Amino acid sequence: MSVPFLGAQSVIVGDDEAFTCADDPGEIDMGSAARGSITVREAAILTDLARGRCVLEIGTGTGFSAQSMITTARSVVSIDIDPYVIEYVFPRLFALGIECATEIPANRLFDLVFLDGNHSLSSVVADVERARKVSARGGVMVFHDLSFSGVESGLRQLNLLDAVERFGTPLGLGMLKLA
Repeated sequence: MSVPFLGAQSVIVGDDEAFTCADDPGEIDMGSAARGSITVREAAILTDLARGRCVLEIGTGTGFSAQSMITTARSVVSIDIDPYVIEYVFPRLFALGIECATEIPANRLFDLVFLDGNHSLSSVVADVERARKVSARGGVMVFHDLSFSGVESGLRQLNLLDAVERFGTPLGLGMLKLA
């Protein structure tokens, strides 16, 4: 695959490819390791799931997921609080027609909420609770990095883990259908 954004560097994840930003100082509270993106296979899954939907992404990261979903979604709103993302990633996404913010927009419902924010247990629980408030009836929540202990523990604490349909990707992508 060609590099999806300027400054991206390809990394191999299992049998798939993901991307990092060469100048990334690292995520807040995660040390100096550059943030990684979803994989190419996960991008294809998200692109398909986003088709015709209003999407909220919690945790912009490299922007590769929002960039992938906007190709088929009705709209994408991506939120993040990381200063690096706000300064360097948001402008690239704005240019693609993606709305970027530091808070979930008020009075809007989303058909798909993609959760890929901070992976600590408390953050996962808080993000899921916030996502529930803005999820449309019949929508879906999609979780990234199910292989991380904080994500798995948060979903278990909320009694949602067993209901998540997993896609079998190296980092763990899964979907929860909402009633």
